[in-house]
Amino acid sequence: MEGACCAQEGFQSGAPWALLHFGGVQLGDSRRSRRVVELAAAMAENPHMSLPKQLPDWSDLTGAYRLLSNDAVTPQALLAGHEALVRRQATGHAVVLCVQDDTSLDFTCRTGIKALGITGDGLGRGLLQHGALAVLPDKRLLGVLDMAWHAVQRAKPGETRRESQARWSKHDVWQDAAVAIGAWPGGS
Repeated sequence: MEGACCAQEGFQSGAPWALLHFGGVQLGDSRRSRRVVELAAAMAENPHMSLPKQLPDWSDLTGAYRLLSNDAVTPQALLAGHEALVRRQATGHAVVLCVQDDTSLDFTCRTGIKALGITGDGLGRGLLQHGALAVLPDKRLLGVLDMAWHAVQRAKPGETRRESQARWSKHDVWQDAAVAIGAWPGGS
């Protein structure tokens, strides 16, 4: 695995890549796991396209939507196998950088979605997505080390300094990611 990376380089199609990165997904049903690999392969082959373009067959598209809306299919469960693969690959490298960044997912116009936090200037509704990627010094991406979504809450009127410090805030994402990643494997 030394020298391997997350990119699809070296694969003729998305299927072997998807099997390597998502073949070990545990979703409580082998049909779900098989569908994840098929979906990942379709996405890898046409990453710039929407799901309806990636899956032109109606039964494949509705199956993907059913899969993604299933309560047993969580982002953490989908990423677990990939993250484990990335950690194994990282042990073959002397230096691995952990690059982290945030993205605001704005759902202001989607009034039916519950449990959203504030975004942007505080007037928007959505989630803060924080990702940590394993990157080699030569800029090759190994893959995702951690991905988390947070609903940032507005400060309550009259909130004390102690209450403000106790409330989770956007500044906590860095420490949360370090804790989620945990001790680094091997001699990297």
